Amino acid sequence: SILTPTTHDDSTHVYHHYPIQINTGDRELFRAVLREHGVDTGVHYDRAMHEHPAIREYGEDTTAPIAESFCERTAYLPMHPRLSIAQVKGVVETIKQYDAEV
Repeated sequence: SILTPTTHDDSTHVYHHYPIQINTGDRELFRAVLREHGVDTGVHYDRAMHEHPAIREYGEDTTAPIAESFCERTAYLPMHPRLSIAQVKGVVETIKQYDAEV
């Protein structure tokens, strides 16, 4: 399944990024399928903070399973004002197709 951002009733999201979590399958497979359909995706956080070389030396035995899982499963969808409704619908349909096949 694919998890999308949530917004609480008393707030609004600016959506300058649109992160999704890929809970079924493999993030890189997901990104490859979208790329085949002309949809660029991004990975903003490829590893958790404690895994970065500059920080790792301060806590070599540190684990953060939730942060690690988030980084492994999260990809960012296109989000900009030039996206047409047709393009958004195309992205949605591609994701639905991926989700149904995995």
